[in-house]
Amino acid sequence: MNVTRVALAGALGLSAALAGAATPAVAQQEILEKELRGLDVVAVLNAREDTMKGMKRAMSELAKMVEEEAPFDAVKAAQLAELIERNTRAIPVLFPEGTQIRGSTALDAVWEEPEAFAALAEEATGKAVALKAATEPASTADDIADAFKEVALSCRACHKDYKKPF
Repeated sequence: MNVTRVALAGALGLSAALAGAATPAVAQQEILEKELRGLDVVAVLNAREDTMKGMKRAMSELAKMVEEEAPFDAVKAAQLAELIERNTRAIPVLFPEGTQIRGSTALDAVWEEPEAFAALAEEATGKAVALKAATEPASTADDIADAFKEVALSCRACHKDYKKPF
């Protein structure tokens, strides 16, 4: 692990710890913004990539539960939903001006249409909040299926306009 990754892990670790506390979402976002400000472009790209990969893994695990490919685990589902909510809240600050460099899968539209991008991120956060709320009383995958699908649709909508296709 290089020095940038270590600094990044520390910065994101602090944010993750705060997210677990009763820190208001706006304060969490401000703290993450400050932490990212001190990092170079590569470190910000790594933070962005790590955040998105974490969400992808969480969504994949939840999808297996919802599609009955894996047994439903209410505790695990709640943890995954919390991670998704925390990561969706981080999206707007993970795309600061000046980080649209070669190698990034983000399209220039992220920086050309910042208000629209932020609106989709906010919508995704709202859907993630609803998913997290659905996990709290959940005892079966059916209890979270609709909320999960809404998050997945929100992710797809943003990726359609703001991420390079594979």
